[in-house]
Amino acid sequence: MGSSAWDAVTNEVFWLGDGVAGLPAGLAGERYLCRSCGQALILKGTKPDAKVLPYFSHPGDKGCAHPELEAQIDADTEVVIRFRDMIRAIPGFSATVESLGENPKDPSGLPPVIIACHGETTVAIERPGSSLPALMCCGAVSRRFASIMAERSMCGSCAGTRISSASSVS
Repeated sequence: MGSSAWDAVTNEVFWLGDGVAGLPAGLAGERYLCRSCGQALILKGTKPDAKVLPYFSHPGDKGCAHPELEAQIDADTEVVIRFRDMIRAIPGFSATVESLGENPKDPSGLPPVIIACHGETTVAIERPGSSLPALMCCGAVSRRFASIMAERSMCGSCAGTRISSASSVS
């Protein structure tokens, strides 16, 4: 059971805590992909009379090929989502969660990055989780930062005049 998945339609990480309104249940044409192994997921527990909270599940009885990594990614993502919500509560700030530079068929294992904006300043806040040293050698962090820089300079979001990167180590 997972709390997050890659949404192949929006090309973003989807967190169940943000709500499931408007999302199709079930396999949904392989719309939802595991952020650990890249396999298709099933969205369950979305009916109004469901006795369980919504969750993502691998088809059949197989489960995830990397269950420990799946649990770690969800735990790291929950920290990111809670921090995003704290930033949004500060007057004048906006914050989004993005996974730019990710390949859903070859997941990096990194939680999404927070893009926080205030006035003309945009900051990318990472929570790399426990797998950062291994990822540094394969370039996942570099790809992400390059994607964030390219996306923000092109779209003009948050005025985008200054972009910084910070890492959370807690």
